[in-house]
Parts: sequence; structure tokens; C-alpha cells
Amino acid sequence: MTVRLVAAAPAFFDTFLSIYDAVTGERLAENDNVADGIPDSEIEFTAEAGRHYLIRCSSARPEATGTYSVELK
Repeated sequence: MTVRLVAAAPAFFDTFLSIYDAVTGERLAENDNVADGIPDSEIEFTAEAGRHYLIRCSSARPEATGTYSVELK
């Protein structure tokens, strides 16, 4: 499974994406930038059947805000 966080125009901002175990709160993965110069975030991981996850979408800078979309593939 791939989870991608994409900032929308016109207010592009540096996104930050985290995935947690929804029961234990353990952080399983995080990503700031897909690649150099691309501020969108992406995590590729294998989801386990019967396990619950929490996806946290935020910005890399606390003061930054904007519109974004979350894509699951």
C-alpha cells in the first residue's frame, strides 16, 4: 500500500506524513519529502489484515497550513 500526502495549489507547503499503530500508538513510518525538491510526502508499507492504523497528516513547519489531499493506492 502507498499513502501519499499532496499539498494543493495555490498554497503549496511542505507536508509531513506519519503512520501509527492505532492500538499501541507506535509510529511505524514517517516521511517529509518524496525526493529532493518535492515537498509532498509518501510512505509505502504493507498493511496487515485485522490491524488498525492511524494516518497523521501535517506540515514540516508548525506555522504552515494549506489544503491537501491524501491518496491511498
